[in-house]
Amino acid sequence: MNRTALEQAAERFALGQWLSDYPDGWSYQTVIDCLKEDCQVGGGFIFEKDEDEDNPDTIFPWEAVENYSGEHIAEMIDDSRRAFIGHASDLLATQEN
Repeated sequence: MNRTALEQAAERFALGQWLSDYPDGWSYQTVIDCLKEDCQVGGGFIFEKDEDEDNPDTIFPWEAVENYSGEHIAEMIDDSRRAFIGHASDLLATQEN
């Protein structure tokens, strides 16, 4: 697994740990940036890509963290991503030896 594939797997893992749903096609960074803006509406985080859009995209955190700020959830997601990369890198290095 190359570094890019590892990073992509880490991002998917981290998002899945803290979010029950987020818009298809959004990059990891787009989700993080949206959460940092902390635009909470009705239990979901809302982010409008275009001002004219009638149905904005929504990010839903898991129930256990739904009352946390978007900034806090973004930090937890990024911590999970970094931990995944660190542990997976250690495992891959062990297998190479």
